[in-house]
Amino acid sequence: MAFVASLKQQTNVCNGSIADFRLNGAYPVTTIKEVDTKYGTSIVCALRDPETGGIINVFLPKFISLSKDEINACNLENVATV
Repeated sequence: MAFVASLKQQTNVCNGSIADFRLNGAYPVTTIKEVDTKYGTSIVCALRDPETGGIINVFLPKFISLSKDEINACNLENVATV
């Protein structure tokens, strides 16, 4: 059953923008990672959607920078809800 739950969670992933979020909604950060895109390196936050339980990937603006140590520290501790 854990395998089926894992598959369901993986298919419930989408990319979102700030305009997609409900005002005053709670979106817990599940992970933060650095990814390479055709526009250069970006930081992506995976947020838990409170309505569907799925994951919403949000690319942070380029002016926000985090070191690898900061990203690892955020992923090791419980990151605040945004």
